[in-house]
Amino acid sequence: MYTIHELHEKLKNKDLSAKEIASMYIKRIEEQDGIIGAYLEKNFENALNDAQKVDERISKGEEIKDVEGIPAAIKDNICT
Repeated sequence: MYTIHELHEKLKNKDLSAKEIASMYIKRIEEQDGIIGAYLEKNFENALNDAQKVDERISKGEEIKDVEGIPAAIKDNICT
């Protein structure tokens, strides 16, 4: 896996697309979450759609923000 900075550089340099990055992390989640159960909700379809939008912006030469195209998970810290 990569750091956020490394992923951002790979996006800017077109070494990886946002969709490839999202797919990489989705695959990892699917492989591991059955074992560790870390995710209450998974929104893979939305993640891939958002990644496609970032890829389209990059292909048009638009500049992206530092965390655009970078997968993120939100930690639930509320006792349930």
